[in-house]
Amino acid sequence: MANAIARGELQPILTDYGHQLGTPIAVIYPQKRYLSAKVLVFVEFMTELMANLKRFGIVD
Repeated sequence: MANAIARGELQPILTDYGHQLGTPIAVIYPQKRYLSAKVLVFVEFMTELMANLKRFGIVD
């Protein structure tokens, strides 16, 4: 990720909150039979992200 930031491909946001790593994150969305594709993709993205962060020991 640091390389992508250095190349300008990613831009850090919420940098004031970096000290709170390890704080629990919850994805809350309406419970409907059919969720929009955007919600489904976001939930899948967050699930993968958290699994990778755990795998590399960045979060518990």
